[in-house]
Amino acid sequence: MDRKKIITIGVVGIIAVIFFIWLTNAYVLRTQAEVKKVDISMTQGESKNGLVPVKFLIQPKDAQDLISGADLRLLASNGGIESWEGCVTLDGATNIFTEMVSTKGKDARYSCVILKSAKELPKVVVVKGTVSCSTNSPMTVSVVKETTEVVGPVEGTKYTLDTVATAQVDCSGTGGGDTTKQTEEILTSFAPQDCRTTVGGACDYKLGIRARNGKDHISGVYMKLKYDPNILKFMRYAQSGESVQGLIAQATTPTVVPAGCGTDADCPSPCADQFACAIVGKCVIPSGSATGSCTYTNTSTTPTNAPPVTPAPTIFISPLPTSIPIPSVSPVQAGCEVRLSDHDEINGTFSFIYACNKPVSQLPTSFILPLSFKAIGAGTGEMTIDAVQISGPEVAGAYSVAKSKATYNIGGGAGGNIKLNMKLRMQCVVAKPKGADTIKVKVGLADGGLRSPQYQTSDFKVDDKGFWNGSVTFNAPVGGGYKLLPKGEKHMQKKVCVNNPKEDYPGAYSCDKGAMTLRDGDNTIDLSSIVLLSGDLPPGEQDGISNAKDQSLVRNLLGKRDEESAKLADINYDGVVNAVDHSCLIAALAVRWDEQ
Repeated sequence: MDRKKIITIGVVGIIAVIFFIWLTNAYVLRTQAEVKKVDISMTQGESKNGLVPVKFLIQPKDAQDLISGADLRLLASNGGIESWEGCVTLDGATNIFTEMVSTKGKDARYSCVILKSAKELPKVVVVKGTVSCSTNSPMTVSVVKETTEVVGPVEGTKYTLDTVATAQVDCSGTGGGDTTKQTEEILTSFAPQDCRTTVGGACDYKLGIRARNGKDHISGVYMKLKYDPNILKFMRYAQSGESVQGLIAQATTPTVVPAGCGTDADCPSPCADQFACAIVGKCVIPSGSATGSCTYTNTSTTPTNAPPVTPAPTIFISPLPTSIPIPSVSPVQAGCEVRLSDHDEINGTFSFIYACNKPVSQLPTSFILPLSFKAIGAGTGEMTIDAVQISGPEVAGAYSVAKSKATYNIGGGAGGNIKLNMKLRMQCVVAKPKGADTIKVKVGLADGGLRSPQYQTSDFKVDDKGFWNGSVTFNAPVGGGYKLLPKGEKHMQKKVCVNNPKEDYPGAYSCDKGAMTLRDGDNTIDLSSIVLLSGDLPPGEQDGISNAKDQSLVRNLLGKRDEESAKLADINYDGVVNAVDHSCLIAALAVRWDEQ
């Protein structure tokens, strides 16, 4: 009987062990054996002006898995990422994403996070951007598998990259998603493409206009350029080449149609040379309306060479100021020049009409217009072509035009010794801690008059209220448009664009472009109303990411009171690594990457 009991107990024991092993394998070890995977694919759109739109589709293998953040690293050959549009959901929603890092070029990077509850997280994230090629040879874009990261909603969940994109972009316009060649008949350009100077300096561009085929002739140009009037002020243009007079004479419609009319007198002919272009304007007013729109009819054929004519009547051209009549022009001479021009200092526009009165065989196929601007404020921006019409004898109406653009980066003026006296608030430190009174803080200075960020590290000392105070000095131009990038020794880097920023809850503050003005000498910077979140451990080995490695470090040191452990993972500086530090780290998980 005893033997039977022993056998029975043994069998039950074996079954229990097997059952325990099954439970352990099924539930406890499940997260280790069951690796979460994600695929990244790439699609490309049609080329336009040498730029190709691309989309990177990030999608977990399991349709039930969600995404809370993505850090996309790319490597390009024969070109690079020209711009980023950002992260969107599969249906195009953008309002749930927060941009963390955005760098362009051959080694590009873009990261975004979703600061929402798990039920609001997307199953697919699309990262949109634009690439440009260096030559007509194919460009290769690869996702760098070793450094790209995609994370889920659960603490420490990091997806393993399975299938990732390596795609070729056809730069010739003949295939590979780039099937549309540039077909615009007229090309435009700015030289230089980028102006870098300081406040008080000059930005001088040469605006180029040329026929793509080198054969189409240009008889008239209307163009309006747009820029930031707070940064640049238009000074003058200079005639390039021949200095001759004349207005557009070979257009079948006016260069600019007036916005509205009341009588036929409100629809003047756009031509100074009535022999070459007999366009008649008529105001058509719909029944029951007080105003109408202008329609134009060409009543004659443009001769090969138009003879001199009497002075043209006073005309009005929109978008030039419609309240100011443009005076009648002098008798038309043989040649080409800028005949009319206007600049609007409030809205930041410069408009001009360039016209030729020559035999068709002598009309130009290209010309260059030098433009001069004065830098009056610090910041960056673009010079764009807001409106354009170009006419010639080879086209009925107007040529198609490829619009180009230029950029400007204006610093704050003369170099200075900028000292920042800063006050910071670190997460989970609400009073003077007993475990440390001085810490190292790295501070970056970016935008403004700098081409790239400058970084300084300094000691910050805590006061009785738990604020950390310290100073850093930069040799940078004084002026506006700056942003700061402070980072504590156990914290994530924070982007700050204004002095005295505010936030509703810890970590909520965010900004885009720098708007901080710094002067030579002492500058008081109060960041005590926002919190620098923890997450990037340990001091001296920070990698710009808050992930499972940082969380494991805290968990492994729980309960430790020795100096070395506290130095590594004591987030609130109370002298011990405990559950409070772990809770601080978990509370800051919404921010996983350093802000740039």
